Amino acid sequence: MGERRGCFKIGCLGCLGVAVLVAVVLAVLLLIGVLTGRGAEQFEDIDRTYAVPGAGQPPPTGAADPLAGGLVDHEIEVAEPGRVVLDLHRGNFEVRPGPPGEPVRLEGRYDAGRYVLTESYETHGESGWTYRVSFDQKGFGIRPFVEREGRENRLCVVVPRESPIVLEGRVGTGVSELELGGLWLIEVDLDIGVGEHSVSFSEPLPVPLGRLRIDGSIGVLEVDRVGNASPREVSVHHSMGEVGVDLTGAWRRDAEVLVSCGLGECGVRVPRDANLDLERTSVMIGEASRPVARHDRDGPTLKLSVSGQIGEVRIH
Repeated sequence: MGERRGCFKIGCLGCLGVAVLVAVVLAVLLLIGVLTGRGAEQFEDIDRTYAVPGAGQPPPTGAADPLAGGLVDHEIEVAEPGRVVLDLHRGNFEVRPGPPGEPVRLEGRYDAGRYVLTESYETHGESGWTYRVSFDQKGFGIRPFVEREGRENRLCVVVPRESPIVLEGRVGTGVSELELGGLWLIEVDLDIGVGEHSVSFSEPLPVPLGRLRIDGSIGVLEVDRVGNASPREVSVHHSMGEVGVDLTGAWRRDAEVLVSCGLGECGVRVPRDANLDLERTSVMIGEASRPVARHDRDGPTLKLSVSGQIGEVRIH
């Protein structure tokens, strides 16, 4: 039998040679990333506006007054909603409703020497429009290990109240506060990255929200006053850390709520004036609290499913 060759022993290249080659390539890539990402600080203030079709027009009168009481089982059909698409990383980010009549606005301050900000706005059809905003560091993604992850960057997206809107995209590494109360939202579909993030509905929406989906990563994720949005479907997932979902607020219809978490603490607060169906409450390793289901309230019914892998699941 011929001699059996070891791993990668072809020609003059052995295992040690492959290891050295890989180390050299990684070192070169690391150096390139540092050099391309370490520009001089160049802070700029930004304040831009984009007029949207229908700004200043209130939602249809048939949308149901959120403060008048009673339940609704329908949604307002919108053929061409506006879209706000986020792709934000490494900074302090905020989304909030603007005053009546104000268009889309981006304001704040960021380091233009080390980070890239990109915007686009386009209209389609008679009333449709899409606003996209992207923010991230220059060079390779290694700087968060040697710097402060861009915490000095602060950007705020101001969203018009009167326009029907789909809010979607990703808010990555950093800190974010998304205040969505009072907006006319059709759907919210967000991926949330590493850091401290909150999504809140501090006041009722003029029209019940269709679907709320939030997929979190690592860190702290808070979702507050979901009842003020009255979504038909709620899906909140968080991989690792602490997640809190507050379902209180002015619910106007029945809803299916799914909350899941991987490793860490998961807390869900339920409204006292709503009926509660507990579809599932479980954790693979850890502790889980399970309140008693109730069906004696005049309010809507929430079908709730809460699960975790390792940690603590609390429903209160």
